[in-house]
Amino acid sequence: MRAASVGGGPAGLCSLIEGIRNEIGIATAPAGVIDGPDHVNSLLAAGRADLCCLVRPHPTPADAVRALVDHLTWPQPPCAGYGRLYPPAARAAPATEKV
Repeated sequence: MRAASVGGGPAGLCSLIEGIRNEIGIATAPAGVIDGPDHVNSLLAAGRADLCCLVRPHPTPADAVRALVDHLTWPQPPCAGYGRLYPPAARAAPATEKV
């Protein structure tokens, strides 16, 4: 097989896989940056691949934070009037008397 270079852009590996398919004659399945069904159909119809693998998009940090917040439960006060009986100042550290 001749030396092949991988082109840039979303279909960079598709050109390499097309060369492998045409020169060696084995079935190929590109994966990676395949945009969707239209891109899959164009690869298959053009004879550049035999099968296409679609991958899930990677979650972003914002997706992880959103999933964590959805599962958080906030603590409930011990009873309905707890805030009035024991205001935040009274719940603070005990005061020490100066002599």
